[in-house]
Amino acid sequence: RVRPAAVLMTVAMTAALLVGGCSSGTATSSGGSDEYGEQNGLEVGTVAPDFRLKNHEQQTVALSDYKGTKNVILVFYPADFTPVGGELSGYRDNYEFFQERDTEVFGISADAWASHAEFRKQLELPFDLLSDWDRTVMPAYGAFSVRTKIANRWSFLI
Repeated sequence: RVRPAAVLMTVAMTAALLVGGCSSGTATSSGGSDEYGEQNGLEVGTVAPDFRLKNHEQQTVALSDYKGTKNVILVFYPADFTPVGGELSGYRDNYEFFQERDTEVFGISADAWASHAEFRKQLELPFDLLSDWDRTVMPAYGAFSVRTKIANRWSFLI
């Protein structure tokens, strides 16, 4: 059973981009940066940059594969085996709710696929964790920490 408060919180934390939007090629953050050079995410209405990343099973996942067929939630998080597990568990606990609304969830960090496989198993996540090992997708979404070279916590509804 879906917990309305958890769903409301998840939706409130999710920035909506252009629904079904997907570009090819490289994009940069249009959300800007703060005084420390930290990115501030994409602005609502921005076309979501396309990507091709490996999941925890080394299979390639492309955002463009979902264009016109499913909504997508991208959850950028700093690293596997960190306190962010609670946030990802919220998506896990409400996964059926998202699936009923034709929405797929993906977690994205710079961790390697093997780390993702263990972390996914530990948290019993039903959705894929994607590896942005070369750190190209995080900056394209404005979800990259210049100081630490890992993802900032951002969620996007596409």
